[in-house]
Amino acid sequence: MRKSYSMLFIFSMLCVFTLPLAAQVPSRPEIVGVGEIRDLDTVLNKLSRYYFEGRWDLLQHEIDNLGLEKTPGGHKIDPKKNYYLVVFLSHEEGGAPRLIRFAWRKPAPDPYAARIPGRKEIFEIVLGAGSDLELKTSYVSTERENQFLSEIPKFVKKVEPVLEDRLKTTGGRLEAPAVNFEVRRVVLPFARAKIKVADVAVLNEAGLAKAVKTAGAKMAGFLVYQRAEAKTLADRLLEAIRGVKTGGGKDAPAERFRAAVQTAYKAYVGDHRLKGEDLDQAAGVEKEFLDTIKEAGAEEVKASFEYENVPWERVSLGLVSAYMLDKGYADDRVRLTDYGYYAAAPPANFLAAAILNIHPFKYDPESSKMTFAERFRLFTGIVLNPDAGVCAGAGFALLRGLSINGGLALMGIPMANNPRALVVNGRDKTLPENPKDPFKTKWRTAGFIGVGYSF
Repeated sequence: MRKSYSMLFIFSMLCVFTLPLAAQVPSRPEIVGVGEIRDLDTVLNKLSRYYFEGRWDLLQHEIDNLGLEKTPGGHKIDPKKNYYLVVFLSHEEGGAPRLIRFAWRKPAPDPYAARIPGRKEIFEIVLGAGSDLELKTSYVSTERENQFLSEIPKFVKKVEPVLEDRLKTTGGRLEAPAVNFEVRRVVLPFARAKIKVADVAVLNEAGLAKAVKTAGAKMAGFLVYQRAEAKTLADRLLEAIRGVKTGGGKDAPAERFRAAVQTAYKAYVGDHRLKGEDLDQAAGVEKEFLDTIKEAGAEEVKASFEYENVPWERVSLGLVSAYMLDKGYADDRVRLTDYGYYAAAPPANFLAAAILNIHPFKYDPESSKMTFAERFRLFTGIVLNPDAGVCAGAGFALLRGLSINGGLALMGIPMANNPRALVVNGRDKTLPENPKDPFKTKWRTAGFIGVGYSF
């Protein structure tokens, strides 16, 4: 019957803490604010350079200095309170447009970490939205197993024999006159999940014109060291690109840029009557420009990202192996010999306990660096050896999974229950009055210090 109570207790713990995994759940951003940043092109050039050069501190510093907290237009931007993902479309030097996402908050997150700190609401800041591009985004969340809950069976496996032994003797859009960034709110279904983000950026006409003209200028600069004829033609084609008007026309913007380049090329070849090698080189210059327009003027730029939504932790499970500071705490500890007599049973100076670590401050369990919040912990637990009991104390982690711990244990030691004295072969002996109930428990305390291990 007592065995049944023990198993019922363990089963109840698992039922309380175990949650079923959910299927994939989609989410879509909702626009909750808009605003304007001065000289956005310069800002994006800096952000792109810092991002691809791995200069994370400067990347965060640049966003800090934009003064987004003071920008009116709906949502009050607060990086100390909320978690933000900054999104923008970048052009690498000589490369195709790329969508970039990175986290921004105060204090700054780990460099390039694809983790969200257990939030069910996050925000995106889409730079260029409303002036250069439109961004369509979808989130798909898959709930993850709680690592702390997965450790409970291991913990119970350590504690259950001691419990059993004790039982024998617990979005719409906001309009603004000038807009070049949007703030979008994303509601996430799970605080602990794996998240896949799919982005599709579409350049509007103004954004396309800017991208093509910038790429054309770079191409003209690349040709500066070629023959004078090629440089002259490149300047003529760049002038034709800059002369294209936007904001109307039945042809797509990219088609108008291509048509302007082709017209300028034909006029240049006709005026200069190019032949042979000069004509081949001129055709090569035209092709470079047309390829640049095609690359810069892509109708859609797609990208996918993966994030882990991992709540910051405050509790963990582990074991303590410690040296007892009070050697005399169990002077009265006894055992029964094979002949049924009491005999002294001093324990080995060794204590083992299954513990629950409680961190006063939450910490990021996936961070590349251990913070003080993760290193320092208080703990309470169940003593497994040398006698069953409880313990409490404090610890400090040297490495992940290894800590120095010290505290106080309260243990129940077996003592003689109603001993009866007699003399055997001239020697004083004691034996229990009732052989079926030979022991009684006396509670004693002992200090300890040792090492802790996490599951």
